[in-house]
Amino acid sequence: MRDDGNGAWTARAGTRAG
Repeated sequence: MRDDGNGAWTARAGTRAG
């Protein structure tokens, strides 16, 4: 998933998630 306004998600995924 990409950052959909969820900073916490991107922070965990390292701003990049598959």
